[in-house]
Amino acid sequence: MGNLGDAGGTATGGEPPLRPGDKSGGWSGTARAVVAGAALRRLPPRRRKAVGGGASAPEPMSVPRARVAGASTAWDAAEDPRPASGSAASAAGAPVPAASVPAAPTKIPPPAGRPIVETAVGLAGRLARAASDAKYRSDLMRDLLTGRGTDLTGWAALPSGPLLVVVAEADPPAASGDARAIRAGQEALALAWSTVIAARAPEAAVAAYPREVVVLLGAPDDGQSTRLVAELAAVAHADCGTVIRSFTTGISRPAQSLAALPAAYEQARRSVAAGRRIHGPGAVADFDQLGVFRLLSLIPDPGELDLFAREALRSLAHPRDPEAADLRNTLQALLDTNLNVAETARRLYVHYNTLRYRITKLERLLGPFTQDPHLRLNLTIALQIVRMQGG
Repeated sequence: MGNLGDAGGTATGGEPPLRPGDKSGGWSGTARAVVAGAALRRLPPRRRKAVGGGASAPEPMSVPRARVAGASTAWDAAEDPRPASGSAASAAGAPVPAASVPAAPTKIPPPAGRPIVETAVGLAGRLARAASDAKYRSDLMRDLLTGRGTDLTGWAALPSGPLLVVVAEADPPAASGDARAIRAGQEALALAWSTVIAARAPEAAVAAYPREVVVLLGAPDDGQSTRLVAELAAVAHADCGTVIRSFTTGISRPAQSLAALPAAYEQARRSVAAGRRIHGPGAVADFDQLGVFRLLSLIPDPGELDLFAREALRSLAHPRDPEAADLRNTLQALLDTNLNVAETARRLYVHYNTLRYRITKLERLLGPFTQDPHLRLNLTIALQIVRMQGG
């Protein structure tokens, strides 16, 4: 008799013969047990002795599957129980019933998504750290701009020398947008400025807040702050122009120390408000180039400014007819040329006598501004107020 185990176990003894008189109806109490992983073999039929010289007939026998508590047979383990070709069982000619032979097992590959999961987890961790770092830098810059701290821990380096505070603020949309669109626009604005600063001025610092983006930028040696910031703003607008319509940029005076940053921040914010009023959305305004608009931007009540303009310009503050509009344009040109009548006529493409006629009408309406420098100053400021108001 051969051994039982050829795949996963080893038999501990031989097989007891099966006798017709056994009360167990099959295997005795010491019947072989199939261990986990062992292939079960079907033994060839035993032949009994011939009686009366006749041919011997096969003695029927049944081979029940024995089970040990806690163990499973080869079939139960979904393994192929068929012996390999050329083995002892195959040579013995013991066929395995086709109905009892399951299909060959298919090896289950490791989850294909595990590298993707690990990559996603790593990316999420890096994004979380980046968000935490950005939050820390934003809080640090807020402390610097409000004068609550001068600790530079968290920045490897800041631009050496005088610092410019640049404020970029998205212009209000023509129609009231929802909160989701406003937030998307603010995120696009922050990303655009972060990208352009990283490429053009990596030593600068950028922080995003709910309504604005603030940049601490080294002042250029040639003093051309407006040109430098205008170039950066143009690149940033090209990156986020599909999300937001436009943004206005304000530039402060160069701050000579960290203690001067709060004042510079206020200058940049005023420049944003004045630049939007004077030049419209998308302007780049330098605080040093605002002139009288710096003073006008300090007046919080727009109604007071409008009252001053109406008192000085009267019906020319908001002209309703073409003739009044022509008179106001003539007044602006006269003030711009320091009352040079010939140059004003050339700019307006009118005859000299026509211009003299308009000057007479203006003085009857507004007073002798050609003789009174104080009146000319009031008229100049009133015209600037109207310009700020979009008139």
